[in-house]
Amino acid sequence: MKLNRFFLVALLSVCGHVSAHLNPDWNGDCEQALYQTFKKFQNSVKKYEHRDGQTMTEQESVQFEKTLNDFMGECAGIVVQCQIAYAFDLLQRVRILAEHEGDEDLASLVGQACRTVEEFWEPVLSEEL
Repeated sequence: MKLNRFFLVALLSVCGHVSAHLNPDWNGDCEQALYQTFKKFQNSVKKYEHRDGQTMTEQESVQFEKTLNDFMGECAGIVVQCQIAYAFDLLQRVRILAEHEGDEDLASLVGQACRTVEEFWEPVLSEEL
């Protein structure tokens, strides 16, 4: 496996692009969490920088792949957490709008959806980014 700096840049760009499409209210938290994750990843791969474009040993390749997988998992977790929070916020807004419009059936249905999301995702939503 060869270490390719362009691949790393592309990966960071994709993560940034995804987070930019989330609700702006949540972007600050997402950006900060992703930034911290990127810095951690950057620090963990510094030892490979002098090897850019060179073939890694089997042990280095395995360690780098683990580091990369951990990094991608953390980024995905952050983005999912922000998306869940945004979806929950949208459900709450729809419920309030339905109540305001006097549509009790819809308000009740969306209220049930909110409770389901809250119960199921509460551990995720309560974690700090």
